Amino acid sequence: MVIVFDFDGTLADSLSVILDVYNHEVVPKWGLKPVSQEDWHRMRQSSIPKGMREVGVKPYQAVKLLNEGRRLIKARAHDIKLFPGAVDMINHLADQKHQMFVLSSNDQALVEEVLKAGGISSQLQVLKATRLFGKANSLRRLLRQTATVPSDAWMIGDEVRDMTAAKRAGMRSIAVTWGFQPEVVLAGLKPDAIVHSFSEIPKLLSA
Repeated sequence: MVIVFDFDGTLADSLSVILDVYNHEVVPKWGLKPVSQEDWHRMRQSSIPKGMREVGVKPYQAVKLLNEGRRLIKARAHDIKLFPGAVDMINHLADQKHQMFVLSSNDQALVEEVLKAGGISSQLQVLKATRLFGKANSLRRLLRQTATVPSDAWMIGDEVRDMTAAKRAGMRSIAVTWGFQPEVVLAGLKPDAIVHSFSEIPKLLSA
């Protein structure tokens, strides 16, 4: 079975670092609106494009801003930790001989560094970073490369774009509730399952 994980908000607790970089390094340079914790909890009920518009990001700025954000956050890789329970889950799935991958719009070297610090870099292959909304194509390519039937593959993530990408690729999907977007928003995408803890994932995949 092929299992693809999102990184930020799914395996890694990177929100505090992302907000800190955004508010203290991106906002002054780009003239964008700061985002407080209260703003974030409200904005996470919506979509990424709407949130970008709210803080003042123009469509033509998105790619350049994403690339700069990756660079700035990469310098803070040592501050990003895996969620408690992530390592045990990955090791459990590895014992079951699943093929596991990480697909993220974050910097590939950063992802590998955080996984290595958590002791699980040998268990997952980090795929090349995607564009902000380019995950579906990456998933389709992975299915071809691994000769995997879409129904035998799972995308596990915490955002609408993860669920949407899985559907477009014909894969099954699991939404996690501890990440960037809340359960009520993710449920609207009708994922195959919604989980509230890492321990639920191996049980679900083996059912």
